[in-house]
Amino acid sequence: MYLLPVALYLCYVFTNAQVLRPFLQPFELVHVLAALIAIVGITKLVLRPKTNIVTAIFIIVAFAVLPMVLLNFSMLLVPLQVMVVILASVAMLPMIKKNYIKKELYLFILVIMIVGFIDFYFNEMLYIYNSIYGRERLILGFWHPKEAAISVFTIAIMCLLAFRRKWWLIQIPFFILFLFMDSRNITLLHASICFVLLLAQRVSYLVPILIVAFANFAFVGVLLFSGDALDELSSGRQTHWQTVVVNLIEFRSLAASDTERTFVHYDNYYLGYAAFYGLISLIVLAIGLACVAFHARKLVVHGFPVNAFFVPYCFYFIYDAGLFSTGNFLNYLMLIILFSGVKKDSDSKLYERTPYPSYT
Repeated sequence: MYLLPVALYLCYVFTNAQVLRPFLQPFELVHVLAALIAIVGITKLVLRPKTNIVTAIFIIVAFAVLPMVLLNFSMLLVPLQVMVVILASVAMLPMIKKNYIKKELYLFILVIMIVGFIDFYFNEMLYIYNSIYGRERLILGFWHPKEAAISVFTIAIMCLLAFRRKWWLIQIPFFILFLFMDSRNITLLHASICFVLLLAQRVSYLVPILIVAFANFAFVGVLLFSGDALDELSSGRQTHWQTVVVNLIEFRSLAASDTERTFVHYDNYYLGYAAFYGLISLIVLAIGLACVAFHARKLVVHGFPVNAFFVPYCFYFIYDAGLFSTGNFLNYLMLIILFSGVKKDSDSKLYERTPYPSYT
């Protein structure tokens, strides 16, 4: 079973490698493989259901899938994607099991190295470090910095889970690497997770989570109500978000232009959700995600609180539109962590309990 996430990760990385992308992308291999893995997830859920997984799935489906189906029958592909991501994540739960995680980690690192070598050998290092996207960035042979950053972020989180006692020390070079990649979204997500985990060693993890939540809401507020001073810093998001919010408040059509609608769809999942399904649906979705976080409040994975990963993950999609996308490996990684959580006082032998780090 642990080979399933390896296969999907390899497929995700290779379809986003600049040299290989023209040959693999037209076949949509990631989506097809995810759908096949989801079938395995169905059988696993039926044969060995676990309360944690079933409850979380029920909440996500009730609040994320049903509003889509009920309010927009023409877009059934979206809720179908949600179900595929959830079921595929269930099938890949062994990915972070202590018996497999280090083996997979080394394979993931090897895959990243292969992509870099391919670009070095066949593409004259054009996509290792360049300014194609407006500023100098390290992209390691990938066609886009975000895909490179997500691939490396997966390795960073697996290192965090696999080497718990020195996790903070191992994350320092990853943070520096993300700065060179200049993928602000992933850098923010990585920094948020590390911040919550570090501060949670001294106080309840709810304190740093509330700080992260406040910081994100404050930044969004500044973007929406500060003219266009931060438009360049936000890669054009500020102008488009302001237009969408005004239209939502005034109940006007958001389809003023295909460019605006497409941009919203790709750079803010929640605004895109509101644009297609309405404000009420967005509120329902937010309640659903909050219910999942509440359900996971006492769950830990490898000694770390699950919400230290899940809550920053939800805020990440204020700046990205890939939530529940079958083509985004970040979704599988975070849902696997969510579904793998066990209660602090659980006697489950799935994970080795450790006194470090200590969380309250």
